[in-house]
Amino acid sequence: MVFFALSGFFIHLRAGETLRAGTAPPKLPAGRFLARRAHRLVAPYGFALLVTVLCDLVGRAWFPALYAGQTGDVLLDQTFARGGYATDNVLPALVLLPSSLGHDFGSNGPLWSLAYEVIYYLLYPAWLAVRRRSALAAFGAVPAACLALTLLPGAPFLPLVLIHYPIWLAGAFLAERLPGLQPSQRSVMLSAALFAAGLLGHRASNWLAASILATILFGGAAVTACALAPGRGCPAWWVRLFEYFGIRSYTIYMVHMPFVSLLGAWLIHAGGRPMHGWFAAGGAVLAIGLSCACFELCERHFLHARLRVGQARA
Repeated sequence: MVFFALSGFFIHLRAGETLRAGTAPPKLPAGRFLARRAHRLVAPYGFALLVTVLCDLVGRAWFPALYAGQTGDVLLDQTFARGGYATDNVLPALVLLPSSLGHDFGSNGPLWSLAYEVIYYLLYPAWLAVRRRSALAAFGAVPAACLALTLLPGAPFLPLVLIHYPIWLAGAFLAERLPGLQPSQRSVMLSAALFAAGLLGHRASNWLAASILATILFGGAAVTACALAPGRGCPAWWVRLFEYFGIRSYTIYMVHMPFVSLLGAWLIHAGGRPMHGWFAAGGAVLAIGLSCACFELCERHFLHARLRVGQARA
């Protein structure tokens, strides 16, 4: 959920700066925007599908019951029951809409969010045209229309994506407002408090519209806290560490789950389900390390110029 707000923030940031200055941004050719997004995202996504298939082939040989959702453990079986390689699993993934039919591509359940992002990217040129004419329509009428969809009983995939669109638009709104504010510890503390309040509201609410509003609060608060965190006094190595993983975060997100599943299959095959924290800690480190190696193999070749690894920085 926080990622949706971050995505809206960064996608709209350049246009938002001109709008904040009172200057209408140049018209955004939809074809050029979508081609740039495709160049950045499609190849690493395809690589993630390949990694998922390879990991699942090995894991299914070690412990097939895990991937079939037939271990007898309720939590494990619920997690893996949606995965597989039937038509409903594979075809949506091949058109950049993974899990849109309710079935995950193999063990890689987290890919579902990319389907939401693809639709938000498709909507952005049209939404920006609305924003050029009216901020009230873009940040008021559009989110209200999306939230009204919560009244639909059992919303299918596309309405459900649109219901979450206000979270993405909250990030776009912050892209216009935050660059003009001064960083301070007070703003970060206030944002942290709003994040906690929004998260509690999200967890406690049984009404979808209220849950989305709470998500907007904690997603927006997370973006605000990061954007307004004072740069001075922060150790340089800390900044470099976050930048290192930030640049690699797309690949880490796309491929970590198959590695975690494979590690779990091997451990269970070797001696039963691990019940200690070392699996979570060690598995996270190993999965992130392997994901960073995948970044070097694929994604680094598709970064935009300002993110080139090793590029000299001002």
